[in-house]
Amino acid sequence: NTLEPGRYEIEGAEIFLKVMEGDLKREEEASLEVHDKYIDVQVLIAGEVETMGWRERRECRVPRGPFDAEEDIQFFADRPQLFVGIRPGQFVVFGPEDAHAPMIGRGRIKKAVVKVMK
Repeated sequence: NTLEPGRYEIEGAEIFLKVMEGDLKREEEASLEVHDKYIDVQVLIAGEVETMGWRERRECRVPRGPFDAEEDIQFFADRPQLFVGIRPGQFVVFGPEDAHAPMIGRGRIKKAVVKVMK
């Protein structure tokens, strides 16, 4: 809860933590994203509720550009198949087979994303 926004190494590139703060956006503004190398453990630290969209990666058909191997991310314009909301202290885990659209809702949040190399 007291960590400032930024990247924190836990085990080098194998496991690291990203702490971020930001304004939530409307559902239609959120893009699905996928990762090849990392599993995301997303934890809400502060805020009311963060909603995240989810879609099977294999069902994503409309890329918003090529895969960025350096950042391990690709975005898609497809709509999520379902949504889940988490409150402070709760978390959700997304693997490489999951497309996810984070940061949906109203207000401002602080969250942590633990990136674990698969």
